[in-house]
Amino acid sequence: ERVEADGPTVLVVGWVDPDAAAHAAAVLGPEVRAAVVVEVVDDGLDAWREHAAVRRAGRRFVLRPSWIEPAPVGPDDRVLVLDPGRAFGSGSHPTTRLVLAVLEDLADRRGRTLAGARVLDVGCGSGVLAVGALVLGADGAVGIDIDPAAVEVTEDNAARNGVADRLRASTALLDELDGVFDVVVANIGAAALIDLAPALRTRCAPGATVVLAGFVAERAGDVEAGYGPAVVERWRDGDWVCLVVSPRSP
Repeated sequence: ERVEADGPTVLVVGWVDPDAAAHAAAVLGPEVRAAVVVEVVDDGLDAWREHAAVRRAGRRFVLRPSWIEPAPVGPDDRVLVLDPGRAFGSGSHPTTRLVLAVLEDLADRRGRTLAGARVLDVGCGSGVLAVGALVLGADGAVGIDIDPAAVEVTEDNAARNGVADRLRASTALLDELDGVFDVVVANIGAAALIDLAPALRTRCAPGATVVLAGFVAERAGDVEAGYGPAVVERWRDGDWVCLVVSPRSP
């Protein structure tokens, strides 16, 4: 909004949908001079793709953006081909790599496989964690996210990695899900993890493992307090921390 000393008040409003902008202009009525101007701008959401690179997570995960040509990998490597689209989760963030490393470690303790496990990915974004768990042999995975775009992207990435038949993604809330899960991953930030702690416990099968990430070391104490004495392991990458939890019954 700009107010000129001897002139009219000019209100400038940005809209994503031109039709919605036109409707708003019409509602203002003829006494207000309103015009809809469509501007095509570079929102920067795709600019990072030029700088994307293949990255590793844990000992064997190789995270390859789908538009980058394959590179030689070792016989034991597990390649995840990813395209986050407009959802969060390129696989480049330290917290993502931390959780994948924890999943790999969990699989190693079970004979290098997550066979028999049902996995829940809370705030799935691009689905990288759910897909990673399935590549490690999990029986099935459910990904949930408040962003509808994340659902489509998660399904696409599951298809890219040949695990679409074992993954279901939706915008369902925790209390809308059916059943319980053996492994729960949530890479969503400290505040959300603390708020969701009671609901998250209800989705845990007896003996479940919960992996919490998305926060820096200075917030780790707050997250630990929200889950009580259930924290059994702490992983760290620079300033970022990942907690492995064995939650108590609700």
